[in-house]
Amino acid sequence: MPLITASNVTMHYGGPDLLKNVSFDIEPGHKIGLIGQNGTGKSTLLKLIIGQIEATAGEIHRQRNLNVAYQAQELVYDPGATVLDEMQKLFAVDVRRQQKLHALEER
Repeated sequence: MPLITASNVTMHYGGPDLLKNVSFDIEPGHKIGLIGQNGTGKSTLLKLIIGQIEATAGEIHRQRNLNVAYQAQELVYDPGATVLDEMQKLFAVDVRRQQKLHALEER
C-alpha cells in the first residue's frame, strides 16, 4: 500500500501550469530525489505532499498517521552545525509529539 499517492495533480499560480497531470506512488522503502532547474515546481510538489498548499486540480492521498517532514529552502540555520544537527532539530518536534502520544497510550 503506497504511503503517498498523487493522481493527476496540476498546480498553477495564475500563469502557465507549474505541474500538470502529475501522478505517482511512493511505497514504503522508496528513496526519492527531486532534480530540476529553479522554478520548475520541486518545492511546490513537496508543499503539496505535506499538505501545506492545495493543488489546483487532482488529488494527493497520504497514508493515515503518516509523518512527513519538510525542510524549507529558507532555513535559518547555525553555520557551525552539521547536517545531522539540523536534521535532528527538524525531527525533534515530531519526536516530542510521538513521546506525548506514547505517554497518553500508557494511561
